[in-house]
Amino acid sequence: MSVHGDIKNTLNDYEGALWDLNKVNVLEPNETFILGIHGDVKRMLHDFQGALHDLDKTNVLESNIKFTLGIHGYVKRMLKAYYGTLQDLDKANIYKPNHVFTLVVQSDIQWIFNNYQLTLEGLDKVDVLQPNNYFVSQNQKWLKWMLE
Repeated sequence: MSVHGDIKNTLNDYEGALWDLNKVNVLEPNETFILGIHGDVKRMLHDFQGALHDLDKTNVLESNIKFTLGIHGYVKRMLKAYYGTLQDLDKANIYKPNHVFTLVVQSDIQWIFNNYQLTLEGLDKVDVLQPNNYFVSQNQKWLKWMLE
């Protein structure tokens, strides 16, 4: 059933994935993989408080899981807990360096803090890892113009 929920998540059937994962969670309430996927599905459904709850529980059971650290940071960003976001993403970078998702969210937070040079540095890393990304290239151009 947990694989079923993970597959539904992959297929963007988040309601179906949540339904399957809820059933598995009753049978295996402290399974970190299930809780991590459960939190990710709730994130996709914009239930950020519920996602944070599941991911917090996952981190208590097994700390520093590279899969959940980035998602945890993203959820905190959506809840406007920006300093907590950076803490989580800094940890995620240790366990999974140069991950595009993490770098983009970090750059977003640096932008919020008006740290434009750090924003640009993060986007430059993303550009190397994922060239020709329109969003990145447009923001790089604008930041370079602004920092001149």
